[in-house]
Amino acid sequence: MGEHKFDDQVLDVLRRPRPRPATTDALVRLLEDEAELRDLIMRYAHLQDLGQFDDLLALCTDDVERVLSGTLDQTARGREDLRSKLSEPVAVAGGRAVLEPADVRSRHLITDEVVRVSEDGAHAAAVAQFAVVLTPGQGEFRHGQHEGTYLFEFRKEHGQWRFARQVIESNTARNPLMTVQPLT
Repeated sequence: MGEHKFDDQVLDVLRRPRPRPATTDALVRLLEDEAELRDLIMRYAHLQDLGQFDDLLALCTDDVERVLSGTLDQTARGREDLRSKLSEPVAVAGGRAVLEPADVRSRHLITDEVVRVSEDGAHAAAVAQFAVVLTPGQGEFRHGQHEGTYLFEFRKEHGQWRFARQVIESNTARNPLMTVQPLT
């Protein structure tokens, strides 16, 4: 189906109706939740770009799951597993190769987000499109770009929204500033 492995899950979020609160207080709570979730997504992008992984991991539940898909293939389960995988080479999908960490600066540009808060007010989901522009950390100016789709699931813990699951479907391995290293 289509270009995305997770099309059904993305469509599930897109097809969920937006709640229609019966009271003004409930409407205000929904609007606040949606704003907090959009803010969480943007904070994730900025912290990723700044390499502030401790702060980024603080935005996640202890049992967070992150799935990289598209041209990459990696799954992390739990905050500590994700911490270790943020700094290691990522497997390239469909081949015996890894994507080596690069000395680049990134800029995540996230758009077209659709946020849906569940009726219980403790769970939510979002989908968004993104582009990441990379420039070398030093030397001659060049840039490369890759793009994809985010599928996020959130859980409210102790009054705070946190990432419970992230599916990131991208074409990162095709970015000209990334180095694909064959495994021997």
